[in-house]
Amino acid sequence: GSMSKESTRKAMEKYYERLDKKESGPKRRNEAPEKIVEKECMTWMRAQGWQVEIYEAKATYSPSQKRWRSSSMKKGTTDCMGVLPDGTAVAVEFKAPKKLGSLRDDQRSFIEGRIKMNTFACVTDSVARLKEIFSKWNDLRYCTPIKAQEYLEGTLPKKRKSSKSEEDDDWFKNL
Repeated sequence: GSMSKESTRKAMEKYYERLDKKESGPKRRNEAPEKIVEKECMTWMRAQGWQVEIYEAKATYSPSQKRWRSSSMKKGTTDCMGVLPDGTAVAVEFKAPKKLGSLRDDQRSFIEGRIKMNTFACVTDSVARLKEIFSKWNDLRYCTPIKAQEYLEGTLPKKRKSSKSEEDDDWFKNL
């Protein structure tokens, strides 16, 4: 009910207040690796004449309102969306270097849904990977749109074997 929601919210606020106190020391100069990938990719995409924006899909804490504000973005929405100069949609998910495997199922379905609509959609952990994927997709998309879609689908990291809960289910089956 609403009581448990309220106590969860209070607990979260306490937790984040403590984090804020800890972090009010010297600010970390080094950015999250994913943010560096994001910056480099955004710079390259904009240099290609793409109109792309970063969209935050996660809930953010509003200090002034002293509460969590849920994002209006659908769960799984990619970090970056926009359009190519010819009007083709773009959707890119950024990951830290060597962390492509951290793609969540909701992110994967979002990207796969976009690919099926001929969007340029992918997950990348470097600007070099983004350039390569775009270049190969761009070569395919006019003559063989289906091949272009299949190519993009093939660039997604392999689906992880099973989530924790599925392993637990197997454990019960073996009893």
